[in-house]
Amino acid sequence: MKILLAAAAVVLLLGLATSSQSSTDTTSTNKTQSTQATDAVTFADVSTAAAENPGAFLDVRTPAEYNESHFEDAELLPLQDIQSGALPNVDTDTTVYVYCRSGNRSAQATQILENAGYSVVDLGGLDDVTAMGGELTTGQRVTQ
Repeated sequence: MKILLAAAAVVLLLGLATSSQSSTDTTSTNKTQSTQATDAVTFADVSTAAAENPGAFLDVRTPAEYNESHFEDAELLPLQDIQSGALPNVDTDTTVYVYCRSGNRSAQATQILENAGYSVVDLGGLDDVTAMGGELTTGQRVTQ
């Protein structure tokens, strides 16, 4: 009887370990797919989308950060406003591209916007967008 209980405990523990590993693998795969999708996007793609759909390229930093510098055609929609319920002025079937200073706020904005039904590409931080070919412009830009 003790041997049977011990065997059942081992099987249960192995099942939990396998389940945990499977969950970790799925999370890792999802992150990899998201990263690969972002890596495939060029700044030319983003610029084209912004030209075709004003409001589809979002800077989710603060107004002060935006006024200091931003990427051409980027509209300001601060994360704080998104957290308060503000949404981009584009249809939900339009792909929205977001960036911030380091990638933290853009990740938060991406989650909120995806939950609201938008298709979102998180471009990450300023350095990431610059590496894609984006050039920062200085000076204030009037946004909606």
